[in-house]
Amino acid sequence: MGFLRWNVLFLVAVLQQQIDRSSQQLTPPNLNCPSNSSAAWVTDCDLTCATVDYTQNCDSNMKPGCRCNKGLYAQTGTSGESVNCVEPEYCEAKCGPNKYFDPQANGCQPTCEWPDLPLTCKAPPRPGCVCNEGYILSQTYNYACIKLSKCNHPKTKSY
Repeated sequence: MGFLRWNVLFLVAVLQQQIDRSSQQLTPPNLNCPSNSSAAWVTDCDLTCATVDYTQNCDSNMKPGCRCNKGLYAQTGTSGESVNCVEPEYCEAKCGPNKYFDPQANGCQPTCEWPDLPLTCKAPPRPGCVCNEGYILSQTYNYACIKLSKCNHPKTKSY
């Protein structure tokens, strides 16, 4: 019976140590963040003025940083303790060819493959890059905006 008790105690101690490690990872880092932001664990996938284009790849590894308050976005080129949090309409976004920045873009953009997507999408508007008139996103071309006439989907021919 004593052997079983020691094994249970050892197992409980190991589990408690793992819980302590996990909670340390969830505790926000100690940073001196500017107004309109707070210390947090951030990733390159967080929505910022610099990541509003669908074609950008991101690194999902968490690192200490300053996250802008709800409704504000980190200005392009700013991060950490020097983050400049701005309203979407003041973003200095860099959109790809045949795109422009819209602070209230539809949360779901139509694509060649899914031209009806905005009609069935429930995502709220968000800042983002959208295709110029006469262009549509193409999954085939890494979410680049291409001319409607280059789409191979029958619904986009008359879109």
